[in-house]
Amino acid sequence: MAEVGIDRSKLPGVKEVCRDFAVREDHTLAHSLQEQEIEHHLATNVQRNRLVKHDLQMAKQLQEEEDRKGRAHLQEQHKN
Repeated sequence: MAEVGIDRSKLPGVKEVCRDFAVREDHTLAHSLQEQEIEHHLATNVQRNRLVKHDLQMAKQLQEEEDRKGRAHLQEQHKN
């Protein structure tokens, strides 16, 4: 088998390799942080939507109760 020779003149220097590695590492970290931010944002939206839905249901129930009380009060006034 013939050995393959490596042209060392075309190999990058240590500093260049370290810089490229740091750039890739920064990119990976930035991507990871962005994914976390998106997940947090979506989870916050889900939680807020659930709270709004619950608050809306409670407001409707309270309004219906107030309406019933108002109608009962009007009926009582008409009887008197």
